[in-house]
Amino acid sequence: MPPKKKRELEVTNDKIESSNGSKTIDAPTNNKVGTSGHNWKWNKTSTLIYGDCGTKPNSKIVGFDMDDTLIKTKSGAKFPKDSKDWVFWHEKVVPKLNEWFNKGFKIVIFTNQNGISKGHTTEAQIKQKIEDISKQIGFPIQALIASADDSYRKPSKSLWNFFVENMNDKEDVDMKNSIYCGDAAGRLKPKKDFNDTDLYIIALY
Repeated sequence: MPPKKKRELEVTNDKIESSNGSKTIDAPTNNKVGTSGHNWKWNKTSTLIYGDCGTKPNSKIVGFDMDDTLIKTKSGAKFPKDSKDWVFWHEKVVPKLNEWFNKGFKIVIFTNQNGISKGHTTEAQIKQKIEDISKQIGFPIQALIASADDSYRKPSKSLWNFFVENMNDKEDVDMKNSIYCGDAAGRLKPKKDFNDTDLYIIALY
């Protein structure tokens, strides 16, 4: 009787593209029920949409913008054509996210999606995209979506305040050991950033 093989993590056929599009690697996922994008619970208050797929309260937070930070369009267009028009921004995104998670951090997406209120995309499409991202990375995350150009839109502090007050079970956030990462850092090279508003977010938080 042949020896039993050790159970290995499942790997999907989805690809991660490198920043220059010249290389792809398989995107790992463990697909464990209840942890990898399954069982998302979504809620809405005014124009703020927020969701969770099984995270626990945590004092250490790594916050990310979504577009052009975690992901980019697969088509190369400035704006995605649909909920499937995306790839990870770089081949290191998934390993880095898992590295942070394994170090004991909670991953939270804070994203402006004004296109929802303008009719360029839908709430369902953005939710689906975030759920697909979480399936690819293979562990629970949270997400906050500012769906209009109002007080919730970054760099306003409202998204962060809502997260602290309502989505971390009153756990105090260790600000010295928490991080926010976005694409609007005011850099001039190698490609000029469209804005520097993420620096204000860091200053506010």
